[in-house]
Amino acid sequence: MPVDPVTSVLVQKLDGELRRQVLDRREAMLRELRFLRVRQDRFLEVVQSAGWTDQRLEVLCGLNSFYQLVLGPLASSARERFGILGGEVPILYGDSLRFDRQRATQLRSAHRAFFAALSEVPDAHKMVTAPHFSDLVFRLALNLEGNGHG
Repeated sequence: MPVDPVTSVLVQKLDGELRRQVLDRREAMLRELRFLRVRQDRFLEVVQSAGWTDQRLEVLCGLNSFYQLVLGPLASSARERFGILGGEVPILYGDSLRFDRQRATQLRSAHRAFFAALSEVPDAHKMVTAPHFSDLVFRLALNLEGNGHG
């Protein structure tokens, strides 16, 4: 299946195995979208009647997959923590990975930029952290119906 332009840009520089994992997760979410459409899922109908086309949902699945497998775990390693490991004392992993204050600052900046780019997505954090498409469409429908707070 062809990949939407947004996901294509996000995965283009990933190593082959990670790229495959992101695209496989995205495809699993899209299979669930097709299944929910056949089932005439109420939440999918709410989302689509609010203007969320299959193309927009496809992009959201790509963003979710990228966040779940790439940016989320990296951002987690960059959270502000008390203590000295990774802040005052760098953590070295192999020959090339260095977890230090500079890396953490760059990752937090990338995390903020990712969510700034998602400003049109209601409650974006809940959308990119949804474990399955059915959870994503449920969260989006609740938000669109005005029950998405909390």
